[in-house]
Amino acid sequence: MLPRNLSRLPPEIIDCVFSYTSFEELKHLAILCSTFRPHSQRLLFQKVDLLFSREGILATSAACSPHVLSFVSDLQLKYRDPTVWNGGPQDSLTSYLTIDAFLQSLPATPRLKYLTIGCDGARRVAFALLEQLPLGRCVKVKLDVPRLIQHNEPTGPLPIEAIELGSGNLQDQLLKCAAHSLRSLTIVSMIGAAPRVPEGLLFPHLTKFALNSTADLSMLIPFFTFHGSIEQLELGYNCFMLSSIPPSILPNLHKVHAPVGIAIQLMPGRHIEDFKCTSYPSPRPPVQTAEDLLQAVAKSLSSITSFAVTVTQGNFFPHNLESLVDLLPEVQNLSLDFHYPVSRSPLINWSSG
Repeated sequence: MLPRNLSRLPPEIIDCVFSYTSFEELKHLAILCSTFRPHSQRLLFQKVDLLFSREGILATSAACSPHVLSFVSDLQLKYRDPTVWNGGPQDSLTSYLTIDAFLQSLPATPRLKYLTIGCDGARRVAFALLEQLPLGRCVKVKLDVPRLIQHNEPTGPLPIEAIELGSGNLQDQLLKCAAHSLRSLTIVSMIGAAPRVPEGLLFPHLTKFALNSTADLSMLIPFFTFHGSIEQLELGYNCFMLSSIPPSILPNLHKVHAPVGIAIQLMPGRHIEDFKCTSYPSPRPPVQTAEDLLQAVAKSLSSITSFAVTVTQGNFFPHNLESLVDLLPEVQNLSLDFHYPVSRSPLINWSSG
């Protein structure tokens, strides 16, 4: 029997204490008493993988139960070959559930925050889960489906706050359904695959755009022109910019994480407050120097409060630091990392909070 002083603890206190326990300890607490069970299950089933095979959903007897999925905040829908699942399909704890049967008893997922769609067969389940979410409950979706499927696409609005599109695959219909709630769009293209931004779609609330691909950012000027609401831009080290983007485009941009060549071109004429750039060896001209970066900082329209630079090439020697500090009177977080070959210069790391 549970001691009286423990049973009187507020649920928030029990949740806080349980959050410091290990996975194995949570399993023991779940069977210790009925009072601890919901608190343990809430943590045990925060993240669940639903595995799909050709026969349907491959799961243990409890994995698809509405009770378990009601605790899930991070749900990943993946493909798994049944021959390598827990020793093969003969496993007594493994059963197949058809997608139609799952959808007929679709469980509520009130805590769902992150949804990863990792296989074709999972799309119907994913869209059905999204459609049953109440208004005002937005989730973040990572889409990593190797082939584009046209059937069983959603038609109505979906409460999606953030989408990450991988494998060089853009799902226009999904983006169309999420257009009015989408705030963050990330495009991750395969090596050598050019990214394709959605044409003719407007995202009125888009505030973050991230791109991890070998791409010329100036080719996205039409997209940026219609999305002046973007405040945060995160670009991978393979991005480059052959022509500058006028300050009249992306007027609300205040957070830039980008290669130094792009960052230097984006800072003048904009109210940049959070700045982070990395200098990589690049065969593309022009070669940027520390002086170029200092001039760009001086042309920013607002006081930078967070400034970070990581240097991996020799044309950015850690000199003239005093001039940099003088240009950042309002900075609260300053980080400078210099990584050079031993023969050129020692590694220097300096940060200030």
